[in-house]
Amino acid sequence: MKKIRIGLVSYLNTLPFVHAINRMKKEQTKWDIETIETYPSNCTRLFQQNKIDIGIIPVGGLPQLNNEYKIVSDFCLGANQSVDSVLLLSYHPLKEIDTILLDYQSNTSVLLTKILSKYFWHITPKWQEAVQGFENNIRDKTAGVVIGDRTFSLKNNFPHVYDLALEWYQFQKLPFVFALWVANLKLPEPFIKDFNLFLEKGIKEIPEAFDLFKNNYHLTINRDTALNYLTKKMAYHYSSAMQNSKDKFLSFLNDI
Repeated sequence: MKKIRIGLVSYLNTLPFVHAINRMKKEQTKWDIETIETYPSNCTRLFQQNKIDIGIIPVGGLPQLNNEYKIVSDFCLGANQSVDSVLLLSYHPLKEIDTILLDYQSNTSVLLTKILSKYFWHITPKWQEAVQGFENNIRDKTAGVVIGDRTFSLKNNFPHVYDLALEWYQFQKLPFVFALWVANLKLPEPFIKDFNLFLEKGIKEIPEAFDLFKNNYHLTINRDTALNYLTKKMAYHYSSAMQNSKDKFLSFLNDI
């Protein structure tokens, strides 16, 4: 039996999926599963390089896959309004920003920032690709797109915090979907069915998942805040509104 390689993102928001796949590895032994954890933009790269067979792929990376994929789940990483972990951080209001540092860990959030800047905020900042440690370079009129668990400790340091999912909602009156479960075209359908059953279990067991895996994350928030984030801020069901939002987001990409 061929090993099935699953690409995961090592952020708190994927905790229900991590829990689900760990359960699947233990309980559904007919599948030989290997998990590879990374950050979002690299998950797309691994899929392109055929180093994973299925992954939680950022929506902004879908055009790079050349249609050699299929969306295989009704579960996703999304937010109905504010998400709290995908932010533009600044010492100045939007109209005064002259440069935006772009988080190297994210493609989708970078593209979302560019869409919002052009069509909603109506600003024309300079864009600067960032590297590890770039958060320390957010100063004066240089703002920064920051995603993931780092935002929990950083956001209180800035007078101007723009939640990108909430900004998208205010722009389009739609939720935002950050990433979808995408597979190559060769995965067996029985695996896909089992996979989705376990994802559903993981989402239903968020408190148990947090207690099992909390030591895997260097969190600056307490249990109650973490569970509020996972159950109230994150949205894991790929609804028709999410599908509409994904299509709307992709439609903007040719013009930024």
